[in-house]
Amino acid sequence: MREEEIRELLEKYEQGTCTPQEAKLLEEFLNSFQNEEDTQLDLILMDETRLENKIFANIRQNIAQSQSKQIYRMPGLIRLTGIAASFLFLLGLAYAFFQNSEKASESPMLSHSTKSGQRIKLKLSDGTQVILNAESTISYPKIFSDDARKIKLEGEAYFEVAKDVRRPFRVQTKNSLTEVLGTQFNVKDYPEDSIASVSLLEGSVEVNAYNNEKPFLLQPGKQWSWNKNLQEEKLLDFDPIKITGWKDNILIFDELRLVEAIPMIERHFGVEIILENQKLGQCRLNLRSKNYTLGQLLQGVFYSGNIKYEIVQRTVYLRGEGCI
Repeated sequence: MREEEIRELLEKYEQGTCTPQEAKLLEEFLNSFQNEEDTQLDLILMDETRLENKIFANIRQNIAQSQSKQIYRMPGLIRLTGIAASFLFLLGLAYAFFQNSEKASESPMLSHSTKSGQRIKLKLSDGTQVILNAESTISYPKIFSDDARKIKLEGEAYFEVAKDVRRPFRVQTKNSLTEVLGTQFNVKDYPEDSIASVSLLEGSVEVNAYNNEKPFLLQPGKQWSWNKNLQEEKLLDFDPIKITGWKDNILIFDELRLVEAIPMIERHFGVEIILENQKLGQCRLNLRSKNYTLGQLLQGVFYSGNIKYEIVQRTVYLRGEGCI
């Protein structure tokens, strides 16, 4: 409708029915848009309300205050008509720009959740590849906005982020906010785990703990680790295969206590593990497996015979006196 106001005023010029005040105002206004570079900058930097205000405020004010009814025919009409046509074209571009931005901001949210023992691969609208680990939930807009790509995650996911310097990629979990432009990294933040982590394989990422004002800038091979109980963060080295092997069906236990390995095994195979003797939880496990079945994994871990296991449907019972 605002564009129609401009068209109406231009028609009055062509018909020779505008007042001198209207003619002078419109000529000054259109001349102010002859600098194409400035106009494009306005379209980029200004929000919709500010741009509309700049375009229409003076016109409305001066037309409302105009008392003279003298007829005035503007000289140089052909030149100004060309300027007006260019202006209306730019105005149309601005309208389309803001309409598209509004549509992007109103894009429907998508959400995917995995069950125990399930992993899925996703491709986002910007080309980013995501592998979602078991017992995890990810939410994101179907179409990202023009200024950012925002993801919400609970659980664990591996990201290969499509590079886009104009739109940072942000992953929000309960304990951290990770921001990147284009890179490969793993985010792990399960509600029941005592440790949350962000592990960088390629590129660079900035990690913010919500109670810490100073962010961590990670380099490849570094891991940000957050102890939820102690409210402490650390910067660590890590083994990429050990951290991201889950996406390729690889599980690695290096002197890992059984009580810490149980959640990993439960998520990976979709089972429940019950310790009949709690002392077993302190036993240390050493195993590197790829494409193992649950039975193969249990045989490999408990080959010594000091820990017995029994599988009943989707439940695994571990029993024994303890470790060697």
